[in-house]
Amino acid sequence: MIAFNDGVPMYFKGNRDSQAAYIEIKHIGTFTPQQKENVAKAFCKLMHDAAGVPGLGAYVVFTGRDGGDWAHNGALFG
Repeated sequence: MIAFNDGVPMYFKGNRDSQAAYIEIKHIGTFTPQQKENVAKAFCKLMHDAAGVPGLGAYVVFTGRDGGDWAHNGALFG
């Protein structure tokens, strides 16, 4: 799932007019550092292509959880 919240006022380096993106990626299990870097690069490119946000204005946060912490349609993944 991806949600874009365009037009949300964000301050970057004390400047509200800067183009910035906060990207939060929640996943089940773990990623290697290389996988995280690859995903981060892909999302930064997506934000640049879709919204013109430069790479220096994009921050990516990864949160990995055990499958037992996620459920869909009433059933746990783990």
